[in-house]
Amino acid sequence: MFDTITIGRKIAELRKAHNMTQFELADALGISFQAVSNWERGASMPDISKLPELAEIFGVTIDEVLGKNNPAIVQLAHGETIDTRAATPEEIEEAAMIAKPSQLEKTVADNFDSLTDAAASASSPESEDKTPGENGEKSESHDYGVLKVLLPYLNDSDVARLAREALAKGKSIGIFLPFMDEKSVDELAQSAFEKGGIDAITSYLPFMSDDKVDGMLAIAAQRGDSIAYLLPFASDSAVDACADEYAAQGRDAAILLPFMSDDKVLRLARLVCKRDGTGALKKSLPFLRDDGVRQLMKEFVEK
Repeated sequence: MFDTITIGRKIAELRKAHNMTQFELADALGISFQAVSNWERGASMPDISKLPELAEIFGVTIDEVLGKNNPAIVQLAHGETIDTRAATPEEIEEAAMIAKPSQLEKTVADNFDSLTDAAASASSPESEDKTPGENGEKSESHDYGVLKVLLPYLNDSDVARLAREALAKGKSIGIFLPFMDEKSVDELAQSAFEKGGIDAITSYLPFMSDDKVDGMLAIAAQRGDSIAYLLPFASDSAVDACADEYAAQGRDAAILLPFMSDDKVLRLARLVCKRDGTGALKKSLPFLRDDGVRQLMKEFVEK
């Protein structure tokens, strides 16, 4: 990562070696002298577009200005996209910190097939069989590492567009989901749900809106589908409504108990006691509050 203090000192050293004032350097770059002062104090970094100008004014390379060799930064500074095969994921992430989102989006677009192929491979069942590395972690491909470091720096609308392109080519989009806007995730999840049911949306669930999850839970409950994947992400009120649907269908609602509201658990337990006696409370007891248990004791045991 960048050491702004060291870079600032280098800029000041180069400026003084060329007998320039901060005002003169600022004028040559078309910026304020306060910006130059901030650089030299390590309070900020030069914009990536200014690096070639700085290097030209001082007769040095961009690497010398920054005090490090990073081909990704040099390419972006000259208005090019990153050659993802010529830089490490670490170098690319460092460059991404000072790059414009549009530059990074074009880098992903220019390397789209190789990057998304790597993402699909990483999420496939076969990837689980990879041999762990020295630290016990499974190794990941270079392209997957590149995509993983670039996505957090893209605009969420660009990420959503790239995800749709990947889907259109039949590729996995799990790596894109954390960086997409909620509306786009909901739209793609809805499409997946309509085509493949709940099993098709498991990777979407942590990033979907509450309303979308609740709506899918209601549909799945009415259809009699398995809803286990949905429950941890659904609201109490949606699960409570699901419990009513289960009751109307005569289905066992035990799977819903950990996710129901306290009031609903108590009401369900009360109905069970009336119908089958207190011995039937075994499933509900772990999810009843202490005051709920006391109420049931008074109603059905102590009377």
